[in-house]
Amino acid sequence: TKLVEHVVDLKTGEVLIETKPMPAIYLGLEREELVAMFDNYMNQLPINERENGLVSYEVESYSVQEVVIKKQYYPSEDYHHFYMIHKNGRIVVYYSDQKTVYDYPDLKLYDLPLDIQCQVIIGMEIKDEVELYNFLQNYSS
Repeated sequence: TKLVEHVVDLKTGEVLIETKPMPAIYLGLEREELVAMFDNYMNQLPINERENGLVSYEVESYSVQEVVIKKQYYPSEDYHHFYMIHKNGRIVVYYSDQKTVYDYPDLKLYDLPLDIQCQVIIGMEIKDEVELYNFLQNYSS
C-alpha cells in the first residue's frame, strides 16, 4: 500500500503531491479508523501545524493499493506565535496554542506601563520571537 499526500495551499492554489510508503502507524487501519485518527489530530493540532495554517486533514480515497489524503493550509501572515498573560501572580509567555509554556520572564506586571498591564492581564498576542525579545528587553529589570 502506498500513501499519496496532497498538500494544498488555499491562498495560492498550489498543490504539492507526494507519494511514499504507508507509515507503519496507518497500516491495518480501516478507512473509518484512519478518518478518526485524522479528526483526533485536528482536535489536538501540534503548534507547528497551527502556525503553518492547517485547516483540514482528510482521506480522499482509500483502497488496498493506495490511500490518498489531503491536507489543506491557509497560512496567515498575521499569525501570532506567542501569547503573554498574567497568571497565578506572574507573567507567563505561551506558544500560540496558549497551553504550552515558552518562558517565565523575569518581569513584574506592575513595572509595565498601565496600558500594557491591561493587555497582559487580558492576554497579549506577540507576533514573533523578534517582537517578544524586543518587548522583554524594553521592560525587563
